[in-house]
Amino acid sequence: MISVDEEPAAAATQSTPAVSDSTAAAPEFPAASKDLVEKTIQQRSYRLNELLETEQSYVHDLEQCVEYIKYMKESKEKDGDPDIIAMPEDLKDGKDRMVFGNIEAIFEWHRE
Repeated sequence: MISVDEEPAAAATQSTPAVSDSTAAAPEFPAASKDLVEKTIQQRSYRLNELLETEQSYVHDLEQCVEYIKYMKESKEKDGDPDIIAMPEDLKDGKDRMVFGNIEAIFEWHRE
């Protein structure tokens, strides 16, 4: 601790440890500081894991959309088949491409 009576030069030498060579040991941090570092690392790890899980879920959802779109294309081609659920009328006449046109490219990009 620096007192008010000390000279500025003396205070500067006390607050800055002198390192004489490269083999000097790293400064010891108080236990509270180590706990803070560990807590910060745990929080970052949690956030990264959450981000990874969210991305995996998003890719899974995109994959389901791509599969559904393939099914919709097949149903568009087999419009009269009673075993296949028909494409909604609102998506016929090219509107399906307008809405879902690049979803396969988005899926491929995120999958990588």
